[in-house]
Amino acid sequence: MRYKILLLLVSSLLLFILCGCSKTIEVKEEQVVAEADVIEEETYPVGEDILDSIREKLQEEMRIFDVVAHHEEIYDLVSAEISSDDTDEEMNEKIGSIVKNYMDAYLDGRIREELTLVESQYDPNDVQWLRDHVKTSDLYQLITVYEREYYKHSNNK
Repeated sequence: MRYKILLLLVSSLLLFILCGCSKTIEVKEEQVVAEADVIEEETYPVGEDILDSIREKLQEEMRIFDVVAHHEEIYDLVSAEISSDDTDEEMNEKIGSIVKNYMDAYLDGRIREELTLVESQYDPNDVQWLRDHVKTSDLYQLITVYEREYYKHSNNK
């Protein structure tokens, strides 16, 4: 009797092993994406009169902008992009682009500094409004001509 029970157990075990091994196991993959904790900071628009005073201050700074103080940084950027073989038009185009990028970054930094003094949680629309209302085109042209002429004279020596 023992042998029959033992034989029955072994054959049952073999049967389970064979049946269990022949089945394929499907693994379902679920991708869990953790949502980033998004904290939306409240922004506060700055009043029109304050924006006007900031615009006037920045406009005055642009009117008396010290080109010589920024010349070295701009000239390094310019000399990497242009060659003495370029025509005045080509130089103006390349230098104008460099000056615009440099000065836009400078002006944006100044705008943010001034707005932060008034309201640390300033509205990004205020930055854009000031950017649109501070006149810079004449200054950019002046810097472009200055850098072009400096480059031409320093490379003709």
